[in-house]
Amino acid sequence: MPKTSLLQAHYQRRYNGVLMAHFPTAPHRSFNYTGTPPNNTFVTHGTRVVPLKFNTTVEVVLQETSIQCAESHPLHLHGYDFFIAGTGFDNFDASNDTTKYNLVDPVQRNTISVATAGWVAIRFIADNTGEMALPDALQGEENATKRATRVRKPSKRYSGPEWVV
Repeated sequence: MPKTSLLQAHYQRRYNGVLMAHFPTAPHRSFNYTGTPPNNTFVTHGTRVVPLKFNTTVEVVLQETSIQCAESHPLHLHGYDFFIAGTGFDNFDASNDTTKYNLVDPVQRNTISVATAGWVAIRFIADNTGEMALPDALQGEENATKRATRVRKPSKRYSGPEWVV
């Protein structure tokens, strides 16, 4: 594991050995996430990131698995409120489940729990520069299991309210 924080490496432009590009867009190993887990489902440590352009709309699908235990932990998105586009049970199916999204009046939150054997799709606008973490809210910030981390590229100029200095 690197000894330099992701945000520090980003702003000092010291990426070698700290930040790794090519965050996967799909699980490394597909299986029936809500069924009996296969053998050797060990996870690996890593610091892969997805650089996002300022004001990009981002969708993240969180899939609960049957690995370890049937327990749901709340996840908190640092620096953002997000919209719950959809929820469901069983394995997420992009071709069918996205047609059932609520894009008219979605619920807004900053913490979410994924139901056992279920999934949640969240959407937010990447309008807050810097590191964004999605930790397990029950484990405490210093020991948080980070489910995902993103580093957004800062905007060229500030486009917020004029009264903010």
